[in-house]
Amino acid sequence: NIQESQRSQYQNIKQSHTYETAGDYVISIWSDEKINIGAYYTNSNSIPGISSLMILRKVEIGNNIGTIRDYGFYNCRNLKTITLSDSVTTIGTNAFIGCVSLKSVIIPNSITTLSVSVFQACYALSSVSVPSSVTSIGQYAFYQCYALTSITIPDSVTSIGQYAFYQCSALTSAILSNSLTSLGQYAFYDCTSLNNINIPSSLTTIETYAFSRCSSLNNVVIPNSVTSIKGYAFESCSNFTSMVIPDSVTSISSYAFNACTHLKYVSLPDLRTLNSNLFSNCSELTDIDMTRMSYPPNTILSSGSGALGADGIWGLQRGFKKAGANSIIMSLWKVDDEACYRLFDKFYQYLLIEKKDLD
Repeated sequence: NIQESQRSQYQNIKQSHTYETAGDYVISIWSDEKINIGAYYTNSNSIPGISSLMILRKVEIGNNIGTIRDYGFYNCRNLKTITLSDSVTTIGTNAFIGCVSLKSVIIPNSITTLSVSVFQACYALSSVSVPSSVTSIGQYAFYQCYALTSITIPDSVTSIGQYAFYQCSALTSAILSNSLTSLGQYAFYDCTSLNNINIPSSLTTIETYAFSRCSSLNNVVIPNSVTSIKGYAFESCSNFTSMVIPDSVTSISSYAFNACTHLKYVSLPDLRTLNSNLFSNCSELTDIDMTRMSYPPNTILSSGSGALGADGIWGLQRGFKKAGANSIIMSLWKVDDEACYRLFDKFYQYLLIEKKDLD
């Protein structure tokens, strides 16, 4: 059923390298010897790729097909299903990019890496099975797979590249590998339906924008393995109501929780630095627990210039004590900026570097 003009790209195929067509534009590919499916070129051990073959509906990759090279099925816009045999050991970058009608894929146990952009812009892809042979998922691998509803990443996977699940807007659940050590920037950015995800205890850093704009995400548990939360990591996670940050975290970058508009309660660990705008635009945040902090996290300047009353000096210091500050530094007069800088440079030198007691 493939038109003659579209058959012309296959004229150099050896007799033992066979394409068959039947029914609704089905193509089966197998070989009597080990070969690869090429992209824009062929060689003695390759057959041409199928890129931009617009009428193709179904592909079956049979025995002895070892590699699907880069862009092998690029822009086959009507391709709905593909079956891969265990002889396939490598799927190249962009192999199925732009296959906008592809609905499901079963990846064989012979695959160890999901390459860069391998299923990018497969808008109809709703189901994918990742086998335990896979150890890494490349950047942009499932970028804008709008129909993907769930993903289970086996414990064999140790890294997920940046933008891997970017704008998978139908994704509701993601089960991450318990061996995951690297989660790239923007990995789950704008997954607006995602409501459940586990952050494994093997992860040490939550990268920039990793879960930004996951507006349906319920309160997540950050494990004790995490030491750093980068900027905008949980920006616009508007379904958060509380967040307990474990003692293992030593660094939280600016805007990490920006615009978590329903966040009401936060418990902070013993941070040495409180960066600016951590909770910017968290309009409902009313309770910040700082009882685990071992040094005064706030410096209040010229604070004694107000009235002696519940809304002045007394109320201000009570507010910080209720939040958990063990000690508060308050001035009763206006302090010069340069003098303040010199004073607190020495103060924190003694406190943090030379470990002097506050007394």
